[in-house]
Amino acid sequence: SAYDAFMELKGNLQEGTKFYNDLTQLLVTFQSKVSDFCFARKTEKEELLKDLSSSLSNMSLDPPPAAPAHHDPSRPPRKTDPPARPPPPNVSNTDSTAPPAVAPPAAAPNPYAGAPGPLPYPVQGA
Repeated sequence: SAYDAFMELKGNLQEGTKFYNDLTQLLVTFQSKVSDFCFARKTEKEELLKDLSSSLSNMSLDPPPAAPAHHDPSRPPRKTDPPARPPPPNVSNTDSTAPPAVAPPAAAPNPYAGAPGPLPYPVQGA
């Protein structure tokens, strides 16, 4: 009868309301724990960065070593040094000995050109 259906719906509604109220409390607690964890990690990160930067600033940096004499750019060239590199040759497009330009081969046809886009996943129970 209609009364029985109404009472069943009312009971289901009350049960659903209780479920979601309980779930909300659990999620609020979980959110608080996650926020605390994130804050702790952020604080830990900042402390580690501070320690790292302070330890780097306390390190004494030795002056860089002097370059060896054979790397000195002001020294005169020796007789055993190779000669300077010559400039690249000038190449012109009107050179008659150059082989004629060959057109690139046509691209192979795409066998998937007319295929439809990605298909959706099948729906369970359909």
